[in-house]
Amino acid sequence: MHYELYVDEGTRYKWLFLLASKSESLANLHVSVERQHDYKLKTIMTDNAKEYMSKECNAYCSGIGIQQLYTNPYSPEENCVVEKSNYTVMNKVRCMLQACGMDNRYWGEALSYVVYTENRSPTKALGGKTPF
Repeated sequence: MHYELYVDEGTRYKWLFLLASKSESLANLHVSVERQHDYKLKTIMTDNAKEYMSKECNAYCSGIGIQQLYTNPYSPEENCVVEKSNYTVMNKVRCMLQACGMDNRYWGEALSYVVYTENRSPTKALGGKTPF
């Protein structure tokens, strides 16, 4: 099982998708953003992972009008908000599982809970407001 974490750099809102395969993530993001949050997804910045560079992904994005931007290879600092979020979220998941004495098989539920609480917690980047 995989996960994809997307972060809106303006609001710091996080979208989490637990996936059986990485190829299904972008369509899930598009549907979630436009239906649940009533936003129009215009641009997506990703690393150079092959699931985002594929013909299917390019065709999907161009078909619905999403502009794709890519960071330079091997430069996570260009995507620092997402990289830091991944680091922080996974540290919280590991701590939560260990503190509760739970098996690692519950990492998906723990990850969902961490992202849920982070979306409802005040952040310094927004002047003490929540992303939600």
